[in-house]
Amino acid sequence: MIWKIAFRNLLRHKRRALTTGIIMMVGIAVFLVLDSLFLGVDKMTIDNMTSLSSPAVKLTSKSYENKADLFPLDYGIENYEDVLYKVKKMDTVLAATPRTSFRISASNYENELPLICIAIDPETDSSVFDFKDHLKGSWLLNEGEVLIGANLAKDLSVSIGDYLLVSGKTRYDSYNADEFLIAGILDTTDPMINRQSLVMSFLDAQNFADLDSLVTEIAIKTERPNALKKYISLTEQLAFEINETFPNLKAKSFFDDAKMVLMISKQKYYFSIFLVAIVLLIAMVGIVNSILMSVYERIREIGVLRAFGFKDKEIERLFIVEGLITGLIGSLLGIALGSLGVYYLATYGYPIADMIGDIDLGEYPVWGTIYGTWNFLAMTIVSLVGILCGFLASWIPARKAGKLQVIETLRFV
Repeated sequence: MIWKIAFRNLLRHKRRALTTGIIMMVGIAVFLVLDSLFLGVDKMTIDNMTSLSSPAVKLTSKSYENKADLFPLDYGIENYEDVLYKVKKMDTVLAATPRTSFRISASNYENELPLICIAIDPETDSSVFDFKDHLKGSWLLNEGEVLIGANLAKDLSVSIGDYLLVSGKTRYDSYNADEFLIAGILDTTDPMINRQSLVMSFLDAQNFADLDSLVTEIAIKTERPNALKKYISLTEQLAFEINETFPNLKAKSFFDDAKMVLMISKQKYYFSIFLVAIVLLIAMVGIVNSILMSVYERIREIGVLRAFGFKDKEIERLFIVEGLITGLIGSLLGIALGSLGVYYLATYGYPIADMIGDIDLGEYPVWGTIYGTWNFLAMTIVSLVGILCGFLASWIPARKAGKLQVIETLRFV
């Protein structure tokens, strides 16, 4: 009986109810699309970091760690081959590779740019990092070859098969310059690699920078669970075990490199919650206004219901049901509209260039097309919140309606 009366009244005042429902629908839909987009950005960012720049664990000497941003050639890992062998024997380690990074300059004989040279072992580096998946041209197969980032190639107006003049200080502070053939171009989703990196083999780096077998970093790969929290926990546990095994070295987990990204992710999440909270608050005001007006317009009806024996709680329940129905319809329509948006993002994606234009993201490792992610938990929670908002918004007018007595309503008969 109560549900029937509530539906009838909503149909009678469908314009007000529809306006409120549309506000709630739009708010929920926008939240779901933003949530899907932000989760997609986070997934892409984490995938980019793990596959291109931030392994599960990064092992360096403690002295190097304090000055890592300067890329010095003064501090390496002693007996790195022995360390590498022991690390690979650990239970959760899938692969490990040595690297050495140092500062250089590269010139096309007209313009010169400062860069970071990454010296790698071409045979083992691909077991940890996915450079080959982003490579145009050939891998480092011959002596005297290098790989450069796509943006760097544009800045220097060079392409595969051209030569670069590379110069810089050696390990022993002498100055050296040599010519290298561009074997391939790395078009990655990591801005640092695209704009500022040159990759060469350890053999070439030994000759160019007098490394004398210096290795500044060992990158370690472990299994990658789908759940980010589980992956972080796994990498932190592995870093702890490595620090226990090699007390003279410093092992940093993936979480140490990803702190800034995870902080940005949390801020994005708070922003989406703040946005949907504002919209739901507006919808709640609309529901309060709609039901309160309905109370004043239906004083005669309330009097009749009182005369038929309806009690305070039943009158209150009638108007609460109206608010619940409004919240339910708004939530379901919001879920439907939001699901369409999420489906589009998950299927076709959205180019980040269209989203940010020419804004430089600095070292934030995300580029290309972002694909949305389905978040059924968020859908469930936001629909329940919408229904709850309908209940809370209708409670005050419902209480007012429940307090009206037959004598008060007789004036309107």
